[in-house]
Amino acid sequence: MKLEDNKIIIESECGTHLLRCEYCDEKFDISFYTYGNGQSVKSKIWGRLKYAFLHLFTGQLFSDQMIFNEKESKKLVDFINYKIK
Repeated sequence: MKLEDNKIIIESECGTHLLRCEYCDEKFDISFYTYGNGQSVKSKIWGRLKYAFLHLFTGQLFSDQMIFNEKESKKLVDFINYKIK
């Protein structure tokens, strides 16, 4: 990755999540991706209810947190700092 590029893609340590950060028109577009959800078809009603209750009672969804190691975190910080200078 070159800092002169307008986008950076960082994979999480667990390998199931991806962060894409693109700089365009003096704005940052940050997208989060998850490699599949483990279901190839629409989930049944009980799976959807379980997911809804998990969100209601814990406030967390399955893909709302990403963990990067120090090296990947530094790449993201360097990219953003380079673009806002």
